[in-house]
Amino acid sequence: MIDGKKYFVEDFSMECYGPKHLMIIFFVVLPAILVWSIGFPLLTLWSLRKNLGNLNDKNVIIKHGLFYIGLKDEAYYWEIIVSNYRKMAIVIIASSVTE
Repeated sequence: MIDGKKYFVEDFSMECYGPKHLMIIFFVVLPAILVWSIGFPLLTLWSLRKNLGNLNDKNVIIKHGLFYIGLKDEAYYWEIIVSNYRKMAIVIIASSVTE
């Protein structure tokens, strides 16, 4: 903190929450968070629902087995929900610790 303003440790010419920083947040960080926390789980859920009748097929297991192996067929989506909440919790905890 210099003169009451926060600056990046790696680049003291860039003020925290200044115009450059806000541009990075809105055009890089927020889209990445949305894709990772909403887009990827929805895409995976869509693909699993598409293959719902073939969950025991070898090709489906190879491609998507990570998300449903060990679960009952009617709970195929549960791992997506749990892992997504874990990711969000880690991001929230990590970002609150660095403040």
